[in-house]
Amino acid sequence: YPETVRNIGAGTNNNISIAMTSVKSIELPEGLEKISCLAYNSPFRGMTELEEITIPSSVKIIDSSAFYGTRRNHGVMKELVINIKGKNSGADFEEPIGETFLTNSVDGNPVFYATVNYLGK
Repeated sequence: YPETVRNIGAGTNNNISIAMTSVKSIELPEGLEKISCLAYNSPFRGMTELEEITIPSSVKIIDSSAFYGTRRNHGVMKELVINIKGKNSGADFEEPIGETFLTNSVDGNPVFYATVNYLGK
C-alpha cells in the first residue's frame, strides 16, 4: 500500500482492495485512518493464507466486518494475529469496536478466530 492511502476497503474513495490468496503477512502504512467494509466485502476477503496483519497507530476506525472472509480455507478456520500499534485497547478507536470486528457473522458463527495484540502508545 502506498503511504498516501487513508482508507482501504470496498466501496470507499481513495481505497485499494486486494484479494491475493497467498499473502501471509501485511503491514499497513502509517497515515492510514480507516479500514472499511461494505456489506461483508472486506478488503482482505479471500486471503486464506493471511497469518498476521499489523495496523498502524494512525488508524482510528475499523469497520465491524473488516476482516470478514480471511483465514477460512475449505471450511477450516485458522487463527489470525492482529497487531495494532499505538493502541492500548479497542477503546482507543473513534468508533467503539470492542471485539466485534473479530466475531461479526451472518449465521451466528464467528467469521474467524484471532489474537489481537495492542502494542500500546
